[in-house]
Amino acid sequence: MRHIDPENLQSLNEVLGSSVGKKIVRIERFDSGNMNLSLRLVLEDDTTLFCKQGRPWVEKYPQVEAPVGRTSLEGWFLQSLADTPVGSNTPKVVSMLEEDQILVLEDLGSTNDGMGLYEADMPRDTVDSSFADSLGYLAKLHAVDVSELAPPQANNMAMRKLNAFHMYEFPFSSEGVGFVAENFSELAKLHQGATEAVSASKVAVHLSGIYLGETSSNSVMLHGDFYPGSWIHNAKKEFYCIDPEFGFVGAKEFDLAIFIAHAGFCGSSYCKKDSLFSYLELHPGTDIDLAYKFAGIEILRRLFGLAQLPLDAGFHKKEAWMDLALGWIA
Repeated sequence: MRHIDPENLQSLNEVLGSSVGKKIVRIERFDSGNMNLSLRLVLEDDTTLFCKQGRPWVEKYPQVEAPVGRTSLEGWFLQSLADTPVGSNTPKVVSMLEEDQILVLEDLGSTNDGMGLYEADMPRDTVDSSFADSLGYLAKLHAVDVSELAPPQANNMAMRKLNAFHMYEFPFSSEGVGFVAENFSELAKLHQGATEAVSASKVAVHLSGIYLGETSSNSVMLHGDFYPGSWIHNAKKEFYCIDPEFGFVGAKEFDLAIFIAHAGFCGSSYCKKDSLFSYLELHPGTDIDLAYKFAGIEILRRLFGLAQLPLDAGFHKKEAWMDLALGWIA
């Protein structure tokens, strides 16, 4: 694998020149991404492309190893959706350098992701509008025919194992206790109570087994990380879903759960079952109780795990989220 050096334009052109077809004259680096190196390429004719490379570590946390091959999976995911009902909400693949794990995509231009939805002063109608767009996308994504699809990298099992560790093990382990004590000492007692409840119910073990399980006749195409950081609107207010490197074919309740959990964090009515009617009408076999158990764990791992959110909230608000999560789990 040739690692991209964003500071070396000559090297960048040597690696990417044949795949973009024009000389790269400038780059803009996106520092907000968690998993991958993400760049905007400005070409000699002033057109732009988006480029990402999945290196053997997590870009935001270089000390954390990450599976090689996730960029190939993302390219496969996006290409598989190109001619489906969600194709218009999916970035188009320009080229894929598999040996270097580099993916070149159309540039969606000036965009806003959904991270602002966590702000306490965000208008509720704006929040609900964004969640409505994303739920519509999710309903169509889960309706895509997967019978002829063959995901690479063993259905993304390496990424799923990494994710499973950070969702179902680390937040409730001695290592997780140390992390909370060091970084969020005021939450130590809350964390202890949540850990005891999760351990006693064995819910994390149960959900991890489902998450890592084999595909079945009910499996659907999953984004795998369906939260506001993966939702963007362009300058025309068009909705796109990005960053499916955790995608796989599996249980629909997992994606729905991530949506529900983050609706809870953002104060959206879409965390309630009544607001999920449009999705459940299209997917009547959904196990909603299972979805809420998954959602409960998602809230807890975002409060106590490594993948923190930009939550402007004090102790009592976080305690309320924890109680909500434990209620869903129960």
